[in-house]
Amino acid sequence: MEKRLYFILLALFLFNYSATEAQVKLSDDFTISTGRPYKVVDAKFKEYLGISATRALSVKSRGEEVIVQLFDVEKVSEISMKEYTDFPKYSKMVKLLKVDGRVYYIFEAYNKKEKTFSVYSREIDVTNGTFNSAEKLFTTKMPAVNTKSVFAGGGMILGGAPSLYVPKKFEVFTSFDESKVLIRYRNKPLSKKDAENYDRLGFYVFDSSMKKLWGSDVKMPYTEKEMNNLAYTVTKNGEACMLAYLNNSKEFELIKISSDGKPVQLKLDINGELVFQEFYVNEDKDGNLNFAGYYANGLDYKFWSSSMSFNTNGIYQFTTDLNGKVLAANDYEFSKEFIDLYASERQKKKNAKREAGGKAGIPDVKLLSFAINSDGGATFVGEQRWVAKEQYGMSQETVFHFAHAIVTRVASDGTLLWHAKIPKDQAGIRGKGGMGIKYMPSESSDYILFLDNNKNADIDFDTPPAKHKDGMGGILTAVKINNTSGKTERHTVLDPKNVRGVELFQFKPYRIFNVASNSFVLEAYLKGKHDGIIKLEIK
Repeated sequence: MEKRLYFILLALFLFNYSATEAQVKLSDDFTISTGRPYKVVDAKFKEYLGISATRALSVKSRGEEVIVQLFDVEKVSEISMKEYTDFPKYSKMVKLLKVDGRVYYIFEAYNKKEKTFSVYSREIDVTNGTFNSAEKLFTTKMPAVNTKSVFAGGGMILGGAPSLYVPKKFEVFTSFDESKVLIRYRNKPLSKKDAENYDRLGFYVFDSSMKKLWGSDVKMPYTEKEMNNLAYTVTKNGEACMLAYLNNSKEFELIKISSDGKPVQLKLDINGELVFQEFYVNEDKDGNLNFAGYYANGLDYKFWSSSMSFNTNGIYQFTTDLNGKVLAANDYEFSKEFIDLYASERQKKKNAKREAGGKAGIPDVKLLSFAINSDGGATFVGEQRWVAKEQYGMSQETVFHFAHAIVTRVASDGTLLWHAKIPKDQAGIRGKGGMGIKYMPSESSDYILFLDNNKNADIDFDTPPAKHKDGMGGILTAVKINNTSGKTERHTVLDPKNVRGVELFQFKPYRIFNVASNSFVLEAYLKGKHDGIIKLEIK
């Protein structure tokens, strides 16, 4: 029976179906290819990686059971699926890491008796989709705890919305040239009082073959109350670097840790009066550190949801050398006209009042990525995200909102090239679900992909979008952004209810990934206990 069902699905999936009923008009800019369905893999954690223009990889984890799938992108089909059950007890995925042409599955394992964690790497042979043996990287001396999610700056700290935050014990960073890897964690505090506790952070640095160069637990020079830890990276020289904000003096510090495990503190000549959510940091080809974060002139209280709103005024970006000298600092403020784009008339009136006090901004924007481009410039991608208790249908629910995307591009000399706002309005009650965006860089244009309401298929960029409710269908929309001009085009890529005659389920943007500069791949559930991959190519 199952074999018969498989062939029915296969016939449907390969058949170029033309429905008689009216359908959404799809963009001519994309070619859609489908292939053979394959047995579904149910797993809590799923990671995808493009290996080349012809090969892709997926790792799916059920804790101590891990499945590796290898895909042929040209034939749009599964090559192999191998399941492994030889992982330590209480294992959990940390990251699928591609560094210097090699792929590693980084995972943690908890020792219940000792109350410590061990972190391992397990290389994947990308030729045949198999695991090599696991290598233990280190074991913590104390229990490790989840990293906090905070808004920070201007002496103000605010707990982030936990339902929009994925807690992590171990974070993985790579240097610009992919020659070094940093794994960072936080030990369980010795005191529960922030005024008494000095964070002890673990820093372990490896080369690109995951051989340990050095590792140490480092006591921070200030208490938790006195400092906020904002960003981390590792340099090609193997130094761990972090950005700290000092609450009392309203100053920033660059803290460097090398093989001796001793922190070197360097004061930074940066304005500490603004309020920042968080910072991202990237090393550039010259070995300098580039920091960026959204800032606000203050925080607003939402009486209707009993929560705080971060009213984003723009992006603050600065570059330092490894000695803490500030080489450049730029403030990319959002104009009143940009803030008002796609806002309701009521919101525009509020913005006008705020502007009189210099506080007009876009609420609840989170920085999702900050990348140094090949030409030396930078691209910043953010999205409005918030959670609120409100009326949803017939009852009061915790509602998750994912609204407009914000993309900013700057030149290598720090000049602002453009800001772009991508209008959308998503809401749901199942956490993130199928909401949010996927940012896909390409050669001459970048793409923002997301699920949208069918009513928005033909709207122009001056029309506020209809709300898309998570789990209620929708279409895959791609907004194309010209890298030079910032000009945007809206494209309907596919309708999950009918992709070459087959309906896709569990369709989520995070399952889309790059395999080449003009080629994307996504995986979806096809029912009948089968999955399938779809290739999207830009013509």
